[in-house]
Formats: sequence, C-alpha cells, structure tokens
Amino acid sequence: MHDVLHTRLLRRPKPKRGESLLGYLTRVSDENGYDGPYRIFQIVSCDPLLPLRQAGYGPLAGLTDVLGQEILTRCYWPERGGSGNHRFCRTEVKRSMLNLSRPRVCPLCLKEHQARLIEWDLASVACCPHHQTILIDQCPTCSSPLSWKHASVSRCGVCDADLSKSPMREADPGAVSLTSLMLSKAGMVVPSSQIDGPVEVPLNEMNLISVIQAVLFLGSHANGRGIGVGNWLCARLTAAAMHRVVASAASILFGWPGSYFEFLAKVREAWSGRTGLVYEFGSFYETLTKSLPGPQFDFLRNEFERFLTESWDGGFLSQKNRKLNVQASEVFIPKARAAEILHVRPKTIDQLHRTGSLEGVRRQMGGRHLVLIRTDSVRKYQYHQQSLMTAQETSTALGLSEKPLKDLVQEGLLLPSPTAPANRSRPYVFDQKDVEALLDLVFSGVVKCKPDQGYLSYSVAMRKLTAVGWTVSRLIKEIRDRGILVRGRDMCRVGVQQCVFGPADIERVIKMHAIAPQGLYTLPEVAEKLGLKQQVVYALVKSGKLPSSKEKRRGRSVTLVSDADVARFNRTYISAAKIAASHHTSSRYAIQMLRNKNVGPVTGPDIDGNRQVFFRRSDVPVAFSVRAR
Repeated sequence: MHDVLHTRLLRRPKPKRGESLLGYLTRVSDENGYDGPYRIFQIVSCDPLLPLRQAGYGPLAGLTDVLGQEILTRCYWPERGGSGNHRFCRTEVKRSMLNLSRPRVCPLCLKEHQARLIEWDLASVACCPHHQTILIDQCPTCSSPLSWKHASVSRCGVCDADLSKSPMREADPGAVSLTSLMLSKAGMVVPSSQIDGPVEVPLNEMNLISVIQAVLFLGSHANGRGIGVGNWLCARLTAAAMHRVVASAASILFGWPGSYFEFLAKVREAWSGRTGLVYEFGSFYETLTKSLPGPQFDFLRNEFERFLTESWDGGFLSQKNRKLNVQASEVFIPKARAAEILHVRPKTIDQLHRTGSLEGVRRQMGGRHLVLIRTDSVRKYQYHQQSLMTAQETSTALGLSEKPLKDLVQEGLLLPSPTAPANRSRPYVFDQKDVEALLDLVFSGVVKCKPDQGYLSYSVAMRKLTAVGWTVSRLIKEIRDRGILVRGRDMCRVGVQQCVFGPADIERVIKMHAIAPQGLYTLPEVAEKLGLKQQVVYALVKSGKLPSSKEKRRGRSVTLVSDADVARFNRTYISAAKIAASHHTSSRYAIQMLRNKNVGPVTGPDIDGNRQVFFRRSDVPVAFSVRAR
C-alpha cells in the first residue's frame, strides 16, 4: 500500500520548455504541498545530486509521470571518455561552471513563464539576454539568498515576497551580448541581434568551455580577483559580482586590441616594485602560459607578446622567459646586449643613456638597477655612429693638422657632432656630412686642374699668408666671402690642400692685410732684411740678441721687431759667415782663427743652439772686421 501511494504524485505537471530539473521539481513540490524539491528526492530515495549523476532518474520519472527523456535533457551528467566535462543542453561544460547551490532568477521571466530556466544554472550567466536586466539571487525585501530548499518558484521562502515584482537593474550591453553568445553555443534560443561576438576576436569559433574560460580569465583579472583561470569564482560570486566580471571581459573583447592593451597596463599598476614578467603580471602571465595551453587562446598570447614588444618597459624578452608563441623583436634590450651591439663597455652605455644619446628606462631590481635600452634607439645611434669621424679622421680628410682643425671649431666653421662618441676617450667627433659640406663650400664652382708654373699651390700660398699672420680658418673665411678665389683644384692632393691660387690674388691680400705697422717688421721680414734664415732669426729673438715685442693682431699673437732694433743688431753683431766671406775662407777657419786670438762667439750651436755663429763686432780684431751695412 505504501508503494502504491508513492508511485504517482497527486499533481503531476509537465516540464515547461527551457525549465531546469531543480526548477521543475520546485514547481512540482509547490503544487503538491511539499516544502521543497529535496523532499521529492527523499520520497524516491534518490540522490539530491541527481542532476550531476547518471543513475536514479527512473523512480523520479515514475513519480512525476514524465518520460525519462524529459528528465535526461535536464540533467548535467558526466560525458563519456573521462574528459571530466558535464553535459549542458547540447554541449559540454566543466563542473565548476555550473551553479546549483545558489539559484538566480529574472523577475520578468518568472512573471512570463512561472518557471526557473535551465540557462540560469550556468554560473557565468548573470543577466537576462531577453530583458537586458541583471539576474537576482537574493530577496530584495529581506535580503535572504534564494535557495532550492523552498518550494515556491516565484516567491521568497523566508518573507514570501513576490520575486516577479522585484526591482530590476539594467545590464551592461556588452555583458548581454557576451551572455547571448554563451547561451547560443549551448543551443538555446536568444535574440539573434545579440549573438555576434567581437569581430577581431575568434569567440564564434570557440566552444562554450573556452568562451567561459576566456571571460572568467579576463574579467576576474580586470576586477582584481585574478587567481588562475577564474573557475573558482563561479561558486563564490553573487549575480551582481558575476555581472561585473562578464561586463569587464566584454569591454576588453569588444574593444580589441586597444582595450586589451589598456587592461594589461592596469594589471601592471599593482606591481610590487620588482621588475620582470612574473612580478609585474603575476598570475595573469603564469595562467596565460600554463593553464590556457590550447590554440584557441593564441589570440590572447599573441596580443600579450605584442604588448610586451611594443609597450613594455619593465624587462626584456629572451628564450629563458618567453613562453609565448610569436617570436617578435623587442622594444627594449638589456644594457649588456646594447653594449655588445655597439662594441663598447656597459659603462659607456650608462653614460650614453645619461646624456640622452640612447633612450631607455632604469628600473629598481632588488638591490641593483636594471637598465633597459630601446632597440630602435640603439639602431639609430649605431647608424649615426657610422657617419661620424674622429678628429684624426677629420684632419686627414681636410688635409690639415690638429691645430688648424681646432681653429676651425673655435671659429664655428666646423661644429662637432652633438652625438656623444661611443669611445669616451675621444673629446669630440664630427659628422661626415658636415665635413663634406665644408669642402663643398671651399670648392664651390671650382674646376679640377693641374697646377702649373703660373699658379700657387696651397702649401706655398699658406706659407706666404702665415708670414703676415693668417691662419687656415681665416683663409677659409676669405674663400667663403669671395675675398680670395680658388683658381683650381689639384686632385692629386687631399682636402683643402687641393686649392690652387693665383699669385696676384695672394700678393694683393698680403698687401691689404699687412700686420706690421710702419717701422715694425715680422720675423720673416727681419730674416729677409738681414739676409738670414727664419730659424736663425727665431733663435736670435729667443736668446735676446734681437729685441722684439708681441702684439695681438686679428686674434693672433705676432712677434714684431722695430727698424731701430734691426739696425742696432746689425751694428753690434757679425756672423762668422760674413767674416769668412770677406777673407775668402771658410766659416770654420775664421772661427778657429778668432779663437786663437781669444775671441769667442756670443751665440752658436755650442752656446745656445743657434745654427749660425755670431761674434760681437767690438771683439773682432781690425784685421778680421767687416764694415756694417
């Protein structure tokens, strides 16, 4: 008799379309006066976890007079093959993705269907795609959480408030679209206008499990709950919190890839002060490279590495720390690698970074600093260094010595490159283009030729000009200002030494720019006046035998000798060469004869290094004297 009474329930309503198993049993228990669906399980001695297990549905089908197939389509039994996944409608999900402990409902759907739908058992569903509202999981009147322990489908089991009349909050449009996409993959009917996923993201080609994992992974990290993939959130988050997770994931996916890059930048904001992928991206990096291995998540990894290679300044990618698929060039490289590329020491890289010649960042890394240099900055510096010339190379190219080159720099005719040289021992370097521009200035409009007897070479012209105080920089200025014309270009020489000048031009310039005023002579003029070599005159001035004075003329210190001092020297001293010439003998014999008479020279090679010997006229005997001119 007991078995007969419990074979059929008194009221046996049929399951509604889209109704979940626990929702159906809740409605059955309500119509039969039971206190909840778990009472139904007790009547048939069935496991309350029947929706997740593949046995025991026969007595339940007999009790409710429902076909076993109707029960089976509402169960989430494990799939065969040991995958660990559970059946959900027409697809598969993981056990953690199901929400069977804290029911959620849409008030408008309750009012329309008077049933709890199967789609609400999916933990990632936190909004209704039909009404664009957020699901509720607690009574708005008494704040008690909804539970399967109560019999009513649409009323609170604590305060008996009508849940279908609960106030509703509008759902995020992105969350609605993403929820519609997930439900469509389970074979459910949702508004067709909301099914399309992001154009740039392959969600439409992914299965439901992969979509949910991507949503939980991105949404949890965007909301500061990022630990692993995020499956643990399904059993712990309220409907409102899950809605925020889905909405955050939607904002990232539907704004791809710009929103994804902004999200990655925010993930770094909470870094611990240490540099490196693990320390700056934490669980996100570890999960992306280890817990989401399938090719369906390559779009996340590819754009993550693109972010690292284009925007990340917290470290550098190498074979040791790169666990991603795409091999891309780095935006930043370590200091040691930059030093290797430029063939300099790491200390030189530090100096180039401090002076701004190389762009990069400096990060604290424990007790030391990590210096990262921008790759494009290294390439740019390397390319520019190839066009730089040292001072010695510049001197060779211009055909000048070191002193004239420094004069050119001081006069502003040739400026050093602002780029710091890689070799710190070099005071400055020059840009090859600037050197070529200076030569072009000198030889503008000049034809190539071979110098003949009617023209002066650069060396001869410069010797004449230096005698009146000219310098190379002044010569180049005159050439620039057309004060002196370059008559030709001797291609057998190098640099400015190729200049060929007209004799008349040089003589005219010398007369126009004579340095010595009336009554004063330069040392070359004194040598010509006394009939001596310039070196001998220089030695006489140095020893004080020939008084002189120095004056600043056109930026150059010039030694001048007065006409009176020249005449006085000529009256006071006589060279051994003149004595020998007047007696038709050699200088050596004349010196020896004077020494035999105890007359010694006042200057000479053995006395002060002067290459010519001079005697005081008053010391020379009458027999050897020569009349002063």
